[in-house]
Amino acid sequence: MLAPFLLALCFAVFAQPPAALADKGTDELVSWIRSKGGHIDPRQEIRNVDPADPTSLRGIFATEDIPEGELLLSLPFDDTIITADADKGDRLDQCGSARALRREMALGRESKFAPYVELLLGQRGTTVGIPNAWTAGGIELLRKVTGENLPPLDNERHITWWMNDCGGDPESDPLGADAALIQVARAVGVSDEDGSYATCMAPYYDLYNHRNGKWENTRPDAMLGEHFKMWARRDIRKGDQIYNSYGIGTPETLRDYGFVEQTPRTFSFEIPGVGTASFGLDEGEDGAPVAAWHNQPDDTRRTLEFLIVELHRLRGVEVWWGENLEEVGKVPDDESGKVLGYMRVLISAIEAATAVLPEYEGEFPDL
Repeated sequence: MLAPFLLALCFAVFAQPPAALADKGTDELVSWIRSKGGHIDPRQEIRNVDPADPTSLRGIFATEDIPEGELLLSLPFDDTIITADADKGDRLDQCGSARALRREMALGRESKFAPYVELLLGQRGTTVGIPNAWTAGGIELLRKVTGENLPPLDNERHITWWMNDCGGDPESDPLGADAALIQVARAVGVSDEDGSYATCMAPYYDLYNHRNGKWENTRPDAMLGEHFKMWARRDIRKGDQIYNSYGIGTPETLRDYGFVEQTPRTFSFEIPGVGTASFGLDEGEDGAPVAAWHNQPDDTRRTLEFLIVELHRLRGVEVWWGENLEEVGKVPDDESGKVLGYMRVLISAIEAATAVLPEYEGEFPDL
């Protein structure tokens, strides 16, 4: 399920504990990593994005200038990283990695990874953040926004993978289901010398928030069973947030990691009878959204018709939302907030994408 490149979780998307508890847990994690021979550059701190607001999202920030090429993080592989059981020959088995994580979570304070595992145990249930762990009401809201044509449409793929490929049963083993979904949301993919891909759980690494483009200022460097490091990709100024990237795709980010990413964003739509249309969205100098097509279909007419019909539908959902706040209020705030944010991002993205397509002067469907 996980793509064969380094992945990271945006730590900020999860339900946050009180700041004091979060600080205590992360302080213990840092001390534990260092006690195992790991390195965490002391010019980094985990804090709220708004230091004056203890309920604001958390991230990793530079407390001093960090030059390009500096080592930010180094983890002793076998002492701090949870993988499948290498002694059984299944280190490359993603199901085995999920089972290994479940085993350590069941051990709790008795786990050799206890400081890390205790943080993970706080992310059980709907706080995993990804739609696959949402309530039925949250999923229904998301489906209202995506309709039949807009991604993400396969929001149950992760638990389906765990059940079909790994033999998991969420009814009889809820801890196993939670471990599988936590792995999806937080895991990192690492290759060995032969290029084979494995799934690992890497402490502290998964606390770096995600952002692409000019904001990405880290470079991961890992070899399965040997080393796991994170370097400064460029100069990082004091006060800057330190960002990682796990790939491209705004709908996929919501599906796999449970948050609506900041700009730059990327979208791919499958247009019936036309094919794949993909474009990126960033902010211009004035802050307004600017789109650039990555794969512009030759059939401009049908592409425009598709986008305009979907835009009209989304605006209708936006009106429905405002008229049905009581019904929306039955959905957990975290879930409805993400769906509302994603709807607004889709509207903005489609408006910007149509603006840079060659103008079509023919007839459009009666909207």
